[in-house]
Amino acid sequence: MGHVDAMTLDIVAMLFDYILDDRNIPDAMKALIGRLQIPVLKVAMLDKTFFSQKNAPCPQVPRYAWQMLRLAGMMKKAIREALQESRRSGSAHPERV
Repeated sequence: MGHVDAMTLDIVAMLFDYILDDRNIPDAMKALIGRLQIPVLKVAMLDKTFFSQKNAPCPQVPRYAWQMLRLAGMMKKAIREALQESRRSGSAHPERV
């Protein structure tokens, strides 16, 4: 495994670890989110521009990693808000999502 592929693997793992460590997300929802990890990793490994621009791939990786972590934070917030709304309306069925 090359250096860029190893970095890509680490970034995708950190992204999903960050999301899946949230205790407010039900286990059933975590299982569904976790199923996306391998497809996201495959896309990131195949598309070398997934975290970077063609003209400057390596220097951009930390910046894109930070953006991915911010995105993960926004995703966690959106999931929590959707779960809260679902619970308020009485239609929370994460196992059916």
